[in-house]
Amino acid sequence: MMLVSAATVSKPKPSPQLDMFDGAIRQLQSDNEQLRQRVASLEADHSRLIDQLDTARGINRQIKKQNTKLQRDNQTLFKSVRELQERNADYNARRVIASDLADKYRDENSSLQRQIELLQVQTRVLELRIAEAQSAPAEPALLRQLLRICHPDLWSQGQSATELAHLMSIEINRLRDQAR
Repeated sequence: MMLVSAATVSKPKPSPQLDMFDGAIRQLQSDNEQLRQRVASLEADHSRLIDQLDTARGINRQIKKQNTKLQRDNQTLFKSVRELQERNADYNARRVIASDLADKYRDENSSLQRQIELLQVQTRVLELRIAEAQSAPAEPALLRQLLRICHPDLWSQGQSATELAHLMSIEINRLRDQAR
């Protein structure tokens, strides 16, 4: 093997063919350098995109957790709304029943009040009859009070006691005339 020293190696002499390749080599080296810079830039962009992707994945996990929590909260709220609607329906049903009962008791109370007034009139009439049977004249104040209680104008609201009140008024007037 033969050793070649740097001093013994000489540069080839320029030739037109070599000069043609020399320009192409320089162009290729320039293109290669541009491509290396472009690759370095793309690698940096790729690294940034990988970091952004990792960040986006982390955000996505957080959003999924929040979404799951919100869905559970939403289900809880819907359940609460359904319960409140059921309670409201129950309340409304009870309110209707209570209103019906109030109307019924109001009607019964009104009927009982009319019965009490009728019984008061009947009691006064009995007192008058007792007084008449004992031949004692009836007191004019009592007669006026009876007339005021059983006057047909007071009983003209369609009650069943209208006729009775009219008859009692006639009777009381007759007794009052006799007492004079």
